[in-house]
Amino acid sequence: MEETQRTRAHIETPYEAMVREFEEETGVKFEVWECYAICEDKRKEITMYCYRIFDNRISECKTMTDEVIKVCSPPAVIALGPPHTLSNIPFLMAMALDKNIIGAQVTVNLDHS
Repeated sequence: MEETQRTRAHIETPYEAMVREFEEETGVKFEVWECYAICEDKRKEITMYCYRIFDNRISECKTMTDEVIKVCSPPAVIALGPPHTLSNIPFLMAMALDKNIIGAQVTVNLDHS
């Protein structure tokens, strides 16, 4: 009941949800994230907010579930591409590494037909 009342009193922003989820999944709380891109699929009414942080405390992250965490260098993930990663991951990681990109607006089409 308390969670419902709290949720009704305050709807999380995408930023707040990302900070909370990252901490829940890794056990580490980072509070100075930067939104480097907002991707929208207007036909499906989907918006994805992309955040990044450059912080040496990333080594403190650990799984808080039975899921396995695998740390990969960004260039290795970018080079993998599909079918080894989701199709948008290499593109988004390349954008995340470019510190000149801040608040980019990206319109995407998630249909592959």
